[in-house]
Amino acid sequence: MSNVKTPEDLLDRILRAAALHPDRPALSGHRGRTLRYRDLAVAVLATAKGLRRNGFRPGDQMLYCVRPDPSGIVLLLGTVAAGGVIVFLDQRWDTATFAARAASVGARWAANESVLYTDRRIRPGAHALTLPDYPALGIRTLRAGPWLPGVPRGSLSVSGLAKGRYPLDDEVLPGLRGDPHAEAVVIHTAGTTAPPKAVVHTRGSLGSNLTVLAAHCQIAERATVFTHQLMVGLPALAVGAHWRLPAFGPSARMDPVRFARGMGRATHTFLRPSDLSALLTAVSERLAPRPPALQQILVGGAPVLAALVRRSLEVLPGVGVLSVYGMTEILAVAIADEEEKLTASGPGDPAGALLPGVTARVAGDGELILTGPSLAKGYVGGPALTEFATGDLATLDGRSLVLHGRKRDLIVRGRTLIYPALYEPLAESIPGVGHAALIGIPDDAGDERLLLAVQPAGQPVNDHALAEQPKESHTRAAAPADPPSFSVLFDHPLAATIRSALPGLVDEGSLPDEIVVVSAIPTVGRGQAPDRVALRRLLANPPGDS
Repeated sequence: MSNVKTPEDLLDRILRAAALHPDRPALSGHRGRTLRYRDLAVAVLATAKGLRRNGFRPGDQMLYCVRPDPSGIVLLLGTVAAGGVIVFLDQRWDTATFAARAASVGARWAANESVLYTDRRIRPGAHALTLPDYPALGIRTLRAGPWLPGVPRGSLSVSGLAKGRYPLDDEVLPGLRGDPHAEAVVIHTAGTTAPPKAVVHTRGSLGSNLTVLAAHCQIAERATVFTHQLMVGLPALAVGAHWRLPAFGPSARMDPVRFARGMGRATHTFLRPSDLSALLTAVSERLAPRPPALQQILVGGAPVLAALVRRSLEVLPGVGVLSVYGMTEILAVAIADEEEKLTASGPGDPAGALLPGVTARVAGDGELILTGPSLAKGYVGGPALTEFATGDLATLDGRSLVLHGRKRDLIVRGRTLIYPALYEPLAESIPGVGHAALIGIPDDAGDERLLLAVQPAGQPVNDHALAEQPKESHTRAAAPADPPSFSVLFDHPLAATIRSALPGLVDEGSLPDEIVVVSAIPTVGRGQAPDRVALRRLLANPPGDS
């Protein structure tokens, strides 16, 4: 007899909750529309049957670019019930990134906000994204919202599918056959990677953490969860709790007052460290109300520092703080409560105990390697994953995990993870730039300001010779390995040139907060890579040019 536990099935857990709690509120949008669990189940099954009647086949992929609201969640679950796979796309991406990631899978269907189909010149807010020509690519389209000029002819209405009434028949929907190994979603890795990695999760890998995460986060039947994060909202639905969705728009970091006011009687929420920091500032300065029913804040997506946890307990006494460590390839891995964060005395960042079923080991170079029931099936077009190398440096004390930074360069900025080596060549392509280095300047919230340091090319870099090093620099290899005369060239015209050129080269989320022109960029190693540690130290108290 096998001791291997069958993974939980995502959809099965939610439909069971609907059967147990049919009259409880399940899902609410920011405009006040609420679906009871009975309504949710009916709408999900109607959507699945409507898709099937319009030619949707088991295994079909749905490009999904729909704002988080009840109709969007119904479409997501209905697609899975029809045996399909959701491929998440983000309307905040630039057109090139969106098109590349849409093309990285073999989707036959695409669901988008109605407004995204229209001419971008007449849209409210002048959204920059232009969708691919789906009909020309043979892709069937769905619209979330009213019909607008530009919506492809024959597009199915998302709300219309959910309201469909179909006769009883003997067909068992493919997604109701309880196959935890069936593919469910494709999620592109956070930040910008080249080429983009599309991570495939199964219904089992998604469902495996539902019970564990809900239990650890104390999300029970009577809880109200306020978040647009699926990995927190779906566990809420699986236990019969109420999932409320914030309004789409600026994050809590950008508009903490609106976020706080929207929470109402929510008992739980999920925030990134930068979001939590902004919310605490708004509450402490009495710009936003203290959430009256809040019991627990889940924090993740970036390092959660003890200083932020301490500040949260001071501003919101009685509200617990749970730091969740996980990633796209393997979902929640470990959880640390506020006590673990505040009482840790050794080096590193305590991430808490590994969740049940998660297995970890540390490689010879200190990198954390993980496996477990929430491990993704793999990447689109790649072999199956058996374990995942995280890129994080870590130590283990039994099942307690402590993080010690990244193995490779990575900058955490709000909701975006930025790999400097992808952007530095783009900056160096701007006329007048010889060398460029991106660095992150950490703050107490665990977020980082993005600073771009550039060294001019083809011109004297300073009034003084750099220890007989050449004054002209055209390649990274020509940069001095250890500049003996480092200075910031204040008011250098190259900064304005770069600032105007970068928006055409990189996406908005990766634009630097500050551009600094320096006499020389320090390098390290035989490859003359930028020495980011030295650069941070030098820019902490920069000497001016003379």
